[in-house]
Amino acid sequence: MNEKNNTDFLKPISQILAVVSVVVSLLYVGFELRQNTAVARSDAYNVNASRLSEILTSVATDQRLSMLVSQVEDGKLPVEFSPEDQISIRYLLTAGVRNIEGQYRSVKEGVLPSSLIVSGPDMPLADNDFFRSTWPTAKLKYSSDFIEYFEGGAWNK
Repeated sequence: MNEKNNTDFLKPISQILAVVSVVVSLLYVGFELRQNTAVARSDAYNVNASRLSEILTSVATDQRLSMLVSQVEDGKLPVEFSPEDQISIRYLLTAGVRNIEGQYRSVKEGVLPSSLIVSGPDMPLADNDFFRSTWPTAKLKYSSDFIEYFEGGAWNK
């Protein structure tokens, strides 16, 4: 009987230890999730910044592309460019739109904060007649939710 009494008092202690272990484990998992979320956000920012940097660097370091962008910003339309130049400009514009789409998707998935896109996209290269004339066809490659968001940008006013 004495032995049973000795083990009876251990049961509540073991239950308390089990509860404490579960709480500590949950706190640790919560901490890890928070850190992983921070890393994912940081990676998303870095990916978006890298993409934009690549686009801008390609324009800045390629004299021909810089000239084409300058002509687009001066109001030239697609018909005023050679077919080869039209392709270069369209690919550059597509890269810019895809970059904005990446930001939009990251925000929708909760990886980046909504403040990143709250005012609509800002894409100066889209604020021209060349882009506006090609967008009705180009937008067929994008989802309707992104098109709605993108068309709310300052370039489309």
